[in-house]
Amino acid sequence: KVEQYLMQCADSLMNQTFRDIAIIFVDDGSPDNCGHLCDILAEQDTRIRVIHQDNQGLSCARNAGVDAATGDYVCFVDSDDMVAPDYCQRLLELLDGTTYDFSYCGVCRFQDGELPKPSSHDEEFNTTNSEYLQAQFERKTEFGVWNKLFRNNFVKRVRFAPGKIHEDVIFSADLLKNLSHGAVYTTKELYFYRQRESGIVSTQSKRCSPDRIYAGEYLLQAVRKAAPELTKMALQYAIEYPWMFIDPIYVQRAFHQNQDFL
Repeated sequence: KVEQYLMQCADSLMNQTFRDIAIIFVDDGSPDNCGHLCDILAEQDTRIRVIHQDNQGLSCARNAGVDAATGDYVCFVDSDDMVAPDYCQRLLELLDGTTYDFSYCGVCRFQDGELPKPSSHDEEFNTTNSEYLQAQFERKTEFGVWNKLFRNNFVKRVRFAPGKIHEDVIFSADLLKNLSHGAVYTTKELYFYRQRESGIVSTQSKRCSPDRIYAGEYLLQAVRKAAPELTKMALQYAIEYPWMFIDPIYVQRAFHQNQDFL
């Protein structure tokens, strides 16, 4: 259901400065014109491959994309977002020729209807597994997978949980279990995250899934095993993550929509 944003996203991918990429669109049973638009784009650019499937949710869509990926590296872009022209090139430069598990970049958030205004500040940092997770807890980087470039053979070992919302947090927990060489980061804001009222995150704030609690608990258990020094931070996150939605539920009097969560 992102027909009005899809072409902007596609253009940002098709016009990457690094040309040797495959662009995989997964049409997860979208009821609007998205599937048809993807097919039109595939006729225009031989690098594009389209997968059509019945609606199974974001996790299954991402897994299908990973299964179809044959390149050395994989990155994820949500279809209502955009990326900078040098998104792939910069992340590849950081990762190629190193032993890091993945690279990641800064994120520019922008309101729907406006244009992104990214910071061009470009400073590199190397992070251990523990430091990377701590940066997520401190909100210095994102739990989302969409501002990162992974090695293909690495990401194929870490699957997205089918049928679960907040799959990015669950994925981060599984990522932590499999990380071996840390990550490399640039502060440059190369990923443009569109904030819109009808997005998954916004709609879930009105009807809150019990998966929020599951994701926080899942992450906490992973941290206790893989990075016990961060257990206190993980526990705080696991409590705050679902609790932050209690106020919206109360204000909107949406108790009947959130019985399972409550």
